Amino acid sequence: IHAKYDPLFASEAGRLAKIGTKANLDDQLLRQYKAVLLDFNTMRGTVMDGLANDSQDVEAMGQLAEEETGEFATSIYNLEQMVLKIKTITCLKGKTSKKVTGITPACPKGYTKKK
Repeated sequence: IHAKYDPLFASEAGRLAKIGTKANLDDQLLRQYKAVLLDFNTMRGTVMDGLANDSQDVEAMGQLAEEETGEFATSIYNLEQMVLKIKTITCLKGKTSKKVTGITPACPKGYTKKK
């Protein structure tokens, strides 16, 4: 079971790390990222602890690992798609310009979007 799921968990952790750097650009995406990351780390720990415990049912831990890796593959894919939607716009106010980044970026009050 370790041979099958350790690389999968490591791969998903790497994908999450890549998303994390861009998730800071949008508050909504950052909240979703943190929720998925917390769930991922909790479940990964549960599976690894269960496999390390001699009194745990190995087959049940394997089924849990299978279910969770499938769930996380979907969640991580959805986060990756959201990251692709991040845009940067330039906003103007007189001679001052400001760049705003996010999934749905909006200019601050008093600024207008540069065309």
